This record gives sequence, C-alpha cells and structure tokens, in this order.
Amino acid sequence: MKAATLVLFFTFLLVCQSYGQEEVLPSNPISEKVEQNKEELQLLKQRKKEEKAVANAEKDKVKLAKNIESKRKSILNAEDRELKLRRKLTEGNSRGRLSPVDVMKLNRQINKQKSNIERDKMKLARMESKQP
Repeated sequence: MKAATLVLFFTFLLVCQSYGQEEVLPSNPISEKVEQNKEELQLLKQRKKEEKAVANAEKDKVKLAKNIESKRKSILNAEDRELKLRRKLTEGNSRGRLSPVDVMKLNRQINKQKSNIERDKMKLARMESKQP
C-alpha cells in the first residue's frame, strides 16, 4: 500500500513539473485582437463624447438667444404696465376720482414695476455678456 501511494505521489509530481515547463507563447493573436478592440472602443467613446459636447454647446447658444429675446419682451411689457399705471394715477388725480389710499396703492405698484424693470435689465445685461 505504501509503495502504491509513493508511486502515485511521484507521478503526481512529474505531471505537475511537466505542466510547469510548458512553453508560453509570447503573443496570442486573440488577445491582440481583444486589446485592439478595446482601444477602438475607447476612441469611439471619446468621439461620441466630443460630438455630444459640441451639440450641447450649440443648444446652449440657441437657448441663451431665446432667453435674451424673452427677457427683452418682458422688459417692454413691464414698461408698458408702468406707463399705464402712471396714466391711471395722473388721470385719477386730475379728475379727483382717486382716494389717498388708491394713490398710495398705485405708487406702490409703480415702484414695484420700476424695481422689476431694473432687475430684469441687470439680468439681460448678464445674459448678453455671456453671449459671444
């Protein structure tokens, strides 16, 4: 029994030693293709990322131009509202139809419109400075 286990043990060692001495090929054509495909995939991802950045930049330019036009319109509308309130105040005072409380309300609304117009003009200036 001991002799059989010794023989088995030595054959196991010989097999292990022979596997250890196998020749390893320096380059595997399959692994080269895999590496090449990985590099191509990285390049493709990089190109897509660059194209996406360009598209986003164009979208931002269009969006900025739209916002500028919208802000200009809102400023014009606010100025019109302020003029209407001024007319209402002057006409009411000249005819004597406005109470002192109504005059105070109209003055508050006019001042609020002025501050809104100034704030919108500052925002418009910031947006225009961003535009190339």
